[in-house]
Amino acid sequence: LILCNNQITEISGLGSLANLRVLDLSANKIKKIINLDLPNLEVLKLYCNQITVIENLERVPSISVLEINKTELKEINYLGTVILSNLKALNISYNQIDNLDATSNTIICIKSLEIVDAYGNPIEKDFRYRFKLAENSRIAEIDGVTITEVMRKDLDEMRHQSDIDGLIKQTNEQYAKRIETEKVRKELALKYMQQHEVDVKKKFVKYRENMNKELTEFVNYVNHVRRQKEKGEEIEISEEFLQQWKNKLQAYEIERKAEEEKAKRDIEDKYNSLILTKLINTCLLYTSDAADEQRG
Repeated sequence: LILCNNQITEISGLGSLANLRVLDLSANKIKKIINLDLPNLEVLKLYCNQITVIENLERVPSISVLEINKTELKEINYLGTVILSNLKALNISYNQIDNLDATSNTIICIKSLEIVDAYGNPIEKDFRYRFKLAENSRIAEIDGVTITEVMRKDLDEMRHQSDIDGLIKQTNEQYAKRIETEKVRKELALKYMQQHEVDVKKKFVKYRENMNKELTEFVNYVNHVRRQKEKGEEIEISEEFLQQWKNKLQAYEIERKAEEEKAKRDIEDKYNSLILTKLINTCLLYTSDAADEQRG
């Protein structure tokens, strides 16, 4: 059930939707989490609202994804007191959460949690930030960065080094740069896709107008000939005109098939390129991890 981008101020009227699995109430004006009696709900999206406290989730025991980013949260302590044994992904990014120890302790309490995103909160400025979040051994991804076994091992070793503060700060900065770089790439890709969509739509509109114009001209001409014949005039559609129109239709069909084949090739090329890029990135990451492990 998608109810995002409305003017909803209160959660209500969902009591009859016992089998609901996905509920998107993002980008509204909701201030409190109430009236959620949905035993089968798996995904709850509440980002971009005015919520200050996470509460009243006792009756959504099946929830596995909770997105409550870009609201006005200051803490998530409640999640450490309620049983949400299926919660695997938690997005609390871009809030006002400022107590790292309390946040870390809460995340440790959520035994099922695998993915957490707390980017853009005041706690991120603490040099212990990602190390504290990674204390939950089930966490596999923090702020979009995958925590590999090699990385987790390195984190454990660095805790015992005398210059851990400097190393943590350096690692934190590097991770922040990587995330920012990926964010820029994502925004550029989205911008390109949006512009491409606009261009394709314009091209289609122009193409449709041209096709409709030609079709209208042809139909009008044929109707004109029919009306003249009905009036008793000696007029016929010339064989030359009919042949020209047939040739035009054949040319359009050839062009359509060529464009269709080109589109298929483009999709295959992009797919192969994507697979190759992923393989190269995987190899580079493996090489880097192996080198780090050998140095260690």
